[in-house]
Amino acid sequence: MVADQPAESQNRSRTQKRKRTRNRVQPVQGSPGDQQQRHGRGQIILIGAIALAFIILGIVVVFNGVLYTETISSSSTSQSAADVEVTQYELENGVAGIVHRSNLDDDDYSINGYPSLFRNVTASGGAVMTDIGIESSPASEATGATGDVDDLNGGNISADDHNAQVGHFVLEIEEFNGDGIVIDNSTDSTRIDSGTVGSTPARIDLVAGTVNGTSRSDVPQVFDPDTEYDDVTVTVGSNVDGTYELVAKGDNSLDTRLNTHNGAWAVTATITYESNTVSFEQTDDVSVYGGGT
Repeated sequence: MVADQPAESQNRSRTQKRKRTRNRVQPVQGSPGDQQQRHGRGQIILIGAIALAFIILGIVVVFNGVLYTETISSSSTSQSAADVEVTQYELENGVAGIVHRSNLDDDDYSINGYPSLFRNVTASGGAVMTDIGIESSPASEATGATGDVDDLNGGNISADDHNAQVGHFVLEIEEFNGDGIVIDNSTDSTRIDSGTVGSTPARIDLVAGTVNGTSRSDVPQVFDPDTEYDDVTVTVGSNVDGTYELVAKGDNSLDTRLNTHNGAWAVTATITYESNTVSFEQTDDVSVYGGGT
């Protein structure tokens, strides 16, 4: 009897283990429908995230595009305004050159052909100058004179009731032959001879202060277009050979001993400019020599 107890104890132990195993709670597995729902929700979240990313990217692209457009527009407008200023400056210089030539040639100033010429030049740069016109009557009158330098001898070059406001005074000297020319402008006296100009022939510009287009310390700017001079005399030596060109402000403002003719100190010009971004029309008095209009 005693020997059988261990075997019986072992049998009870195995029985209890089997019960404990059966009593354990097994994990509950989800149904196939629940798994499909969780998978669907994951796909929706992924698609939403991708869509949101594209929306943000689109906003950034549009915003940058707006900023770029505004920058280009502002830059284009500024450039167009600069083009207008440059065009106006070039036009006025061109008109002044044409009128100045007319003052020396004793001819009516005419810009026929100049508008189309300038239009062809500016069109290649994107700007279109549609028209330029000059009124037939000058905004301010001038008197021109040309001739031999010997004609300048004889006292004041201005008419009796005029001060001299000189816009252009050039001496074209072929030979000095030892003699010189002395110019008194009621303020200073300037002597010009072979020593001051270096060599002949020489083109001496008494307004610019140049000889053959080059500045020389011995030949100063004798006349300023902004200044009126009470009395101007030119004394030419007997052995000086050459010619002169002279333009002074005012109608009949030079002495009658000179070969004079009417001219223009300033003209009224209407400039029209058009481009893709700017339309511009302006009427101004264009000064040919400076010194106001």
